[in-house]
Amino acid sequence: MLTPKNLSCGFTAGAVGSIVLLILIFGLHSVGKGPEVTLPFIYKDLAWGGLWGLLLVLPVLSGSWWLRGIILGVLACVVLILFFLPSGGQPPPVMQIVIIFLMHIVWGLTAAYWYKLTG
Repeated sequence: MLTPKNLSCGFTAGAVGSIVLLILIFGLHSVGKGPEVTLPFIYKDLAWGGLWGLLLVLPVLSGSWWLRGIILGVLACVVLILFFLPSGGQPPPVMQIVIIFLMHIVWGLTAAYWYKLTG
């Protein structure tokens, strides 16, 4: 049911998942493999994570939080790769896609678990 509490929990779950994602990105950046983590980057990631987290409110696969998390992570990853990453018409390298995919699975699982605890 779409209640203010559920919407708030969904947004917060997505933002919490983004905090974990940002920690992973910062770790990759510290070894020279990820983007620089700036304040605008953090804000954008938290806002988008919260918006994606709102999808957790939908009553789809409500019995399996981990499956919802994986599906949500894959969906967010596909949108990122298809619409936000292409530069100059060139697809990103395969290893970059694999890393982004795995990190978004972690984001989705974190968000779905947080929503399970609070929603």
